[in-house]
Amino acid sequence: MPVPLKELYINYILLDAARVGDELMQKAKQMNPNHENLYLGEEGKELESVAPFLFLIQPESAFAEWVLEKGWGDSWATFFYSTMDFASLYRHFRKYLIVKQEDGTQLYFRFYDPRVMRIVIPTFDDKQLKEFFENIILVFCEDQQPNKGLYFQYQNNQLVSASIQV
Repeated sequence: MPVPLKELYINYILLDAARVGDELMQKAKQMNPNHENLYLGEEGKELESVAPFLFLIQPESAFAEWVLEKGWGDSWATFFYSTMDFASLYRHFRKYLIVKQEDGTQLYFRFYDPRVMRIVIPTFDDKQLKEFFENIILVFCEDQQPNKGLYFQYQNNQLVSASIQV
């Protein structure tokens, strides 16, 4: 079982419907009504089964424990501690859903997938770090080894990260 979320001060989860699967995603939504699909409108409806969902959580809630118990090791979620309210964080994360290639082609960007998050954050330059970590205090996700978690913080204009035993 991963480190208790209360020890990391987590208050948001980005849950990846593509990794969770339809049945368990429906259960997640029922367990925690404080969620929103990051994709809007028709796109959101069409991509719901593979979309990222932002959930507001209480660290010791049954929902948070369920996500950790069922999804840890299967790349279900990335966890955050942010001082932003839900609507602001939602808008913040929507900025990262699409990236442009050099030729101008737009692609969906699965930044919320822990397998992507742990690779991408260390590649950000200072400007990207400042922008991404604006009012985000902590990012926590699975490390490559299932018994480890990886956290990132941006402090004093420096990226700080560590792998911790879970």
